[in-house]
Amino acid sequence: MMFGASLLAAPNAFMQSGHEVRFPLRAEKTLYDVRGRVVRNYIGGKTAPEIRRCELSGTYAIELIEKSGEWFLVGVSEASTVTDGGKELSAGDSALAKFGKWTVSLKNPKDSYTWDGKDRVPSILSLPFWPIGWRPILPKQPLKIGDLTIAEFEIPLQSFLEDDPIGSISIPITYRFDGPALTDPPCFRFFVETKVSLDRRIDHPEDQNLKLVGEISIQGTIDVNRSDGRVESASLVWGVDMALDGPNYAFGFSKCKLSASANLRRVR
Repeated sequence: MMFGASLLAAPNAFMQSGHEVRFPLRAEKTLYDVRGRVVRNYIGGKTAPEIRRCELSGTYAIELIEKSGEWFLVGVSEASTVTDGGKELSAGDSALAKFGKWTVSLKNPKDSYTWDGKDRVPSILSLPFWPIGWRPILPKQPLKIGDLTIAEFEIPLQSFLEDDPIGSISIPITYRFDGPALTDPPCFRFFVETKVSLDRRIDHPEDQNLKLVGEISIQGTIDVNRSDGRVESASLVWGVDMALDGPNYAFGFSKCKLSASANLRRVR
């Protein structure tokens, strides 16, 4: 079974010019070598540390599985190390970075994170494993160079503003098609070009008059294998500057700044 442009395009798609991104559906396991770095500053928390930072490296496993007629990608860390300045993080912080499971539905693209089978807010230390870098890019029609594909990602806001239970927001991830890349194996290249301004009321249990303001940016490249649609490599840079503001807080309720990178390469 094939998923992607070849499945979703109109019946006369074969007469259109452009490149098809095919994603065959079959039970399999794909491994990635992952490297990343995270630095997050947080002001206004009650118990969370002001600074969280780490260098993360290891192997991440993605399983494509079928369940009740629906296909899912399930991602877990197989083996990884988490350090800060060359020193290993505490056992608790290392667990926050390495454990947990991401599940991505291909029928209704949605990403969820669980820990021991229960929904949980992912730690910011685990950001290099987040699925933006490895979930499939599934355009609805053949692509010409410069065409855009947009997919939603549910950003867990509490990962950034750690002591603020404010849920999540959906942001559009924009992929710009750059055509065939000179890679081995042959790939299609996509540029990730996402910058989202934040200015919205937020539901916070301590104050109902708070607004979330700031900006989230994700930039980088993703190479997709031309024969099987799997991500071959990805290099992403995150920038986050967000705050909770309200009329009763001259200097803001809480603030977060983050810079992070995530680099993935398929293990052959």
